[in-house]
Amino acid sequence: MQDYITIEGYKFRVLKSNATPVTSKNRKYSVTLSGKLDYQIAPLTYSWSYDLLIQKGNADYASLDELRTLYKTHDPDSNYFTLVDQDSDTHEVIFFGDMRERNLSPYIEHDDCTYIVVTIQLRRTT
Repeated sequence: MQDYITIEGYKFRVLKSNATPVTSKNRKYSVTLSGKLDYQIAPLTYSWSYDLLIQKGNADYASLDELRTLYKTHDPDSNYFTLVDQDSDTHEVIFFGDMRERNLSPYIEHDDCTYIVVTIQLRRTT
């Protein structure tokens, strides 16, 4: 298992992840006017949550600005991104939920270096 993922070719170091995606079965129940049960099933969804370690100035990995640009991308025709996960499996995913940034630099002693942990969530359907 690798210690990084790539999103659209950008390489991000993974600090913590649920390497196996969470599988969800979305469904909706309602009762019709005749009293019958109306049951609808949507496709299964798979979700990943990653804590990414961004180190300012590390040319081996993508920057925080590059991650922010990916997250903010809004193209109704193409909101999907290519994720290569830690097992080198490829998925077409979307960002969902919040992107949380936490600066770790005050807690880590290192010359002229800034460490930021960014939590992201990705999702795909079947």
